[in-house]
Amino acid sequence: MVAIASISLLVGGIGIMNIMLAAILGADARDRGCGAPVGARKWDIIRQFVIEAVLISFAGGLVGVGAGFAISQLIAWLAGWSHDRHG
Repeated sequence: MVAIASISLLVGGIGIMNIMLAAILGADARDRGCGAPVGARKWDIIRQFVIEAVLISFAGGLVGVGAGFAISQLIAWLAGWSHDRHG
């Protein structure tokens, strides 16, 4: 179980890394590059990327937990499993 969780975290991290790389090199790069001429420091730009990565991770985690819960409830309902623990 630990191995599966580790692989899932690795794949998720690589996905977030690719999204952030696309954000840096994509169309938003010019917009973020304009921050320096208007007074943004290097750390302000780095902080913006870190906050964006954290928000993407958090949102993805919430969607994943919600989808996992919903799918498990759907499977239990389709299989006819009882939610009553007393028999």
